[in-house]
Amino acid sequence: MEKTDESRGKMKEKREDLQGIRGVAILFVLMMHLKQDSFRLGFIGVDMFFVLSGFLMTKILMSKEVSLKSVGTFYIRRFKRIVPLYMLLAVATYIYGYFFILPPDRKQIADDLFWVYTYSSNIQPVFQKLGYWD
Repeated sequence: MEKTDESRGKMKEKREDLQGIRGVAILFVLMMHLKQDSFRLGFIGVDMFFVLSGFLMTKILMSKEVSLKSVGTFYIRRFKRIVPLYMLLAVATYIYGYFFILPPDRKQIADDLFWVYTYSSNIQPVFQKLGYWD
């Protein structure tokens, strides 16, 4: 295990085994997005990320004395770290689409923004009566 500096000056352990699993998960997702016809298991990479995230978040919470305040602080920190970049990337994608994507597909990007900003893009196909791979 390698120790690395955290932004607040504390030391944290970096588990090489989990980094390896994370790397495999990244490859699964990338191959799926690169439309490798012989590789349709990208969703397994996403599942691996969810399991790793759950494990690491639980480990962080279990390493401290847990109170309602500490759990709230934990999730507020995660929110502040993730949401601004998420929103920025959604806007950047929309702007990119406006300039570089053909007009019929632009409407789809604009329609998708609602689902992105409400964190419900995974249920969008249900409401639009689409299959997972459509």
